[in-house]
Amino acid sequence: MLHAQVFRCMQMEKFPLGTEIVGLTVSAQEVMAEARAESDTMIGEVISRLAQEPTWKEVELVNVTGDKQQGIRFSLRLTL
Repeated sequence: MLHAQVFRCMQMEKFPLGTEIVGLTVSAQEVMAEARAESDTMIGEVISRLAQEPTWKEVELVNVTGDKQQGIRFSLRLTL
């Protein structure tokens, strides 16, 4: 049940074109999402969209790195 709820809340409309999820780790209290984006403004858009989802008590950007080959990689902690 928890996994179905998490995947429903992480639907593609939450991630604009130019972003992609590259990994998810789900526990009883939180979800860690690893993602990639073409620009920093897209990261803000993802955070804004996820923060509107009532399932998440908190949406926290925990890491951002970038390089020319992979673009911007970022990690989010989503508290249930």
